[in-house]
Amino acid sequence: MYDVVTVGSAVLDVFVKSRSYKLLASKNFDGGVAICEPYEGKIEASEIEIVSGGGGTNNAVSFSRKGLRTAVIAEMGRDLAGKMVASELVREGVDTRHLVVEEGEETAISVILVSGEGGRAIVTYRGASRMLTHKDIPWKQLHTRWLHISSLGGRMGLLEELVSFAKKQGIRVALNPGNGEIDLRERLLPLLPHVEVLLMNREEATRLTHIDFSDTKVFRSKACLVGPATSVITAGELGGKVCGKGECFFYSGSKKPKVSSVGAGDAFGSGFVAGLILQKSLVEAASWGSRNAEGVLQFLSAKRGLLYRSQLEGKSPITRR
Repeated sequence: MYDVVTVGSAVLDVFVKSRSYKLLASKNFDGGVAICEPYEGKIEASEIEIVSGGGGTNNAVSFSRKGLRTAVIAEMGRDLAGKMVASELVREGVDTRHLVVEEGEETAISVILVSGEGGRAIVTYRGASRMLTHKDIPWKQLHTRWLHISSLGGRMGLLEELVSFAKKQGIRVALNPGNGEIDLRERLLPLLPHVEVLLMNREEATRLTHIDFSDTKVFRSKACLVGPATSVITAGELGGKVCGKGECFFYSGSKKPKVSSVGAGDAFGSGFVAGLILQKSLVEAASWGSRNAEGVLQFLSAKRGLLYRSQLEGKSPITRR
């Protein structure tokens, strides 16, 4: 019996940091700012790192470091990138027997351009990561207390099957949907009453609910995500909002300088859910998530700063606001 099984993507991440990237502000860019370099130009990188990534593996390593019996379900190609990802998971104590390795497919790869300020732009080749289907899930061997599901690339049929299976088996579900699932909100919303924990940032929450959580006044109100037993809306440096068990509270974001923001959302979500699995209160779980994310912000890649259980136990909980 596992404590938690993660379902999501497995990616080989290539981080390239440079202080020479130019930041260009314009309303023509999503988010208002772009990382740029001269066309046909060449710049020097100050740091590079090649590691495993993707929601499925990031969350699995985080749970394993909290001392939880963890397995991951994700799809990769039978190639060098896939071998690198699998080897790292084994070193971290994650059960990899349910990794799907397919001939003729290519493991997903992301190139992450990180500016000197820690902001990033990501170029992703999704490859095998979006090819997970019903036949790839080890339904008869899926004995676990929790399922932690991250982006499935819009494969709503698979998400519906996983949630239905969990409901029948008495498995609790933590869900961090990706853009592909949010785009199919008419199918996503009916699943939420069967979800124990829903994790979203405020841009995603706005798209799902049509409530403008990007407005600070709305975000700081009691408006929340209706359906799941517990919902979390994160807002980066502003912190986030947790609603569940008849209460709603806010927590502050990290004030420390960041090296990179990649993986911070996964780190908060997995830290929060790990706290709940280990019978922590909502406030304590939010503290675990916040500290886990803060650890990740201090490093270039998404896993190096993930905290171990010994680094979280006995720490003072965050202050509710």
